[in-house]
Formats: sequence, C-alpha cells, structure tokens
Amino acid sequence: MTDEVNVRTEEKIKSSTLSRSAITMIILLLAVSVGAIALYFTNGNGEYNDNDRIKESLLSRDSENAYSLPGDANIGSPYSLLSPSNQELLSSVPGLVTGQSELSDRVSSLSSSTESLTRGLADFKAEMDTTLYTKLQALDQQSINSVDMQSQLTLLNKNFQSIKESVALINKQVTYKTKKTSKPIKKNKSLPPFKLMSVQIWNSKPIAIVSHQKTKIGIGINEVLARWNIDSILMTGCMEVSQHSQSVKLCL
Repeated sequence: MTDEVNVRTEEKIKSSTLSRSAITMIILLLAVSVGAIALYFTNGNGEYNDNDRIKESLLSRDSENAYSLPGDANIGSPYSLLSPSNQELLSSVPGLVTGQSELSDRVSSLSSSTESLTRGLADFKAEMDTTLYTKLQALDQQSINSVDMQSQLTLLNKNFQSIKESVALINKQVTYKTKKTSKPIKKNKSLPPFKLMSVQIWNSKPIAIVSHQKTKIGIGINEVLARWNIDSILMTGCMEVSQHSQSVKLCL
C-alpha cells in the first residue's frame, strides 16, 4: 500500500516538472516572435538598404568634422560624399603613388649599384689575393735562392781558406828549402897591384914609397895609383887604400 502511494507521488512530481518546462518554452517563443515583428515595423517593412547605412555613417562623421551633409546630397557617388579635406587628401593619392614608384625605382637603382660595387670589390679582392700570392711565391723563391747562394759562398770561403793555408805551407816549405840550400858566397878581396916599401916625410907630409911594376914610386894621401885611392898613410908603417867601396890596409 505504501509503495503504491510513493509511485503515485513520483508520477505527480514528474508531470508537474514537464508542465513547467513546456510553459517556459512557449513564453520564449512568444517573446522572440514579438521582437521580430517590432523590428520589422521599425525598419520600414525591411527596406533598410546600404544607402541609408552610408548616409548615417557620413552624417556621424560630418558631425565630428564640423560640417553638415545636405539632405538632397547624391549618395550614389562616394567621392561627392567626402569632406573637402578628405577630397584633397584623396586627390594627393596619385602623387603619392607616383612618388612611391619613383622611390622604388631609386631603391632598385641603388640596389643595382650596390650589387655592382660588391662585385667590383669581390673582383678587386680576388685580383689582390692573386697578386699577393704571386709576390709571396716570388719572395719565397728569392729566399731559397739566397739560402743557396749563401751556402755556395760559405763553401767558396772554406775552399779559399784551404787554398790560403796550402799556399802558406808551400811558401814556408820553399823558404825553408831556400835557406837550407843557399850558402853565402864569399867574394875574394882584390888586392892593389903595388906593395908598401916604406913611409917617409916629405915637406912635412907623409909619403908612402910603394913598388909598382918593379918601380919604386912615392905617393901621398888622396892620390890615385892603379885606380886605388890612397886614403891614409900612417907613420907606424901602414897605409889604407880603397876601390869600389872596398878598403884594404897595407903594412910593412
């Protein structure tokens, strides 16, 4: 009995919940319908076109720019709807486009000049690298040649020193042999062809009495006999005679 009462109570709660949801959906549909009908009548039967939107937009802008748009203005031409300042700005657009085009041409020309200069610099760098490499090779070759020449000069110097030592040794040997083999040659003194016989005084002067070619002759100082000069006569019984830087002393 209690179970049946509970089941009936639950069925009543479910049916009341469904009834409230259905009522809420109906109220929402009615509200949407009423709103759509009111919007339709407000917009003039739905004929709110694009020109009306443009006009309203221009009117709002014109109020901001402090000028009014005439009521009979032709809204079919967009340019006629602009303000004078905006028309002036719009008329300057072609000049700006032309200036932009010229600027683009100048930029392109400058870019071409830059590329040409870059290529020229690259070519110059390559040429300088080639020239520098050639110069370095030449310097390396000169350095090698200089080292070879220095080596040859060193070798020639050693050979010259060896030859010099050999020449000195030969000269020493020749000198030694010359001293060993050479003997002094004694020259025989030549004697005068006369002989002292006596010493006398004649007129207070000493006179030498000599025998020459089996004849006795008296001769004084500074006289010449048989190409011999009488240098001195001594009372001790001697006399000195000379011939060709040879001096001979004759005595009794």
